[in-house]
Amino acid sequence: MVRWLDGLHACSVPFALQPSHHPAIQSCYNFPVLKFLHQLSAIFFSLLGSSFFVAYLLVRNSIGGIWPAWWLQVADLPLALCALMYGGLSLYQSLTIKGHSRALGWTLGVITGIFFLFIVFLNFSNLW
Repeated sequence: MVRWLDGLHACSVPFALQPSHHPAIQSCYNFPVLKFLHQLSAIFFSLLGSSFFVAYLLVRNSIGGIWPAWWLQVADLPLALCALMYGGLSLYQSLTIKGHSRALGWTLGVITGIFFLFIVFLNFSNLW
């Protein structure tokens, strides 16, 4: 275990789980919920993204009947949500090197939320 104190933050997370060995970057992981959501969205993004890749290959080669095409139509919003969560949390953690900024968190959250609503609108509208 590595324990350090930089005047603002104290951390006792195992050293192998830290993204970098510099204490200023380690302070981004003081909130365990952010770290958990970042890791969870990364896992789901990887799983859904690879399943989309396989489904596209199956559709392209006419294998599997209608199920791969159904999966491509049904799971696009969960993939977009996981991608936006993973990207937004990664961007937040890379921009907050020292401490946390509520304004930056709210700004990134609102921007990614609006972008997700735009993707939902495009998904359910009959523009094509």
